[in-house]
Amino acid sequence: MSAVDRFRYATLALEALRAPSAFAPLGLHPVDIEVIPNFSGDPDRMEAWLIFENRELAADAERVADALRQRATEVMAEAGFPATALESFRLRLTSTTDIDEKGGRFAFFR
Repeated sequence: MSAVDRFRYATLALEALRAPSAFAPLGLHPVDIEVIPNFSGDPDRMEAWLIFENRELAADAERVADALRQRATEVMAEAGFPATALESFRLRLTSTTDIDEKGGRFAFFR
């Protein structure tokens, strides 16, 4: 199985979540998104991190975390992500400040 095939669900999730309209209805605009796939290629048990510019914006997002998760699963479902996998999907929040303090993206997400 090629890498493109193995990570097609991660790519699908990333593209859906990075769409400009994904979180705009909630008035939140992450500066980046990181999707951590299931390395088997299975769409179950994936997680995505919404990365905000600073801790204050991440804290604002945390207050509406349930609405963010609902919106994330809606846009992923609309993009064709398997409905059965959405139940195990996790959405997490952080800031560029937190990532930098942990030593960068590689250190933070490992």
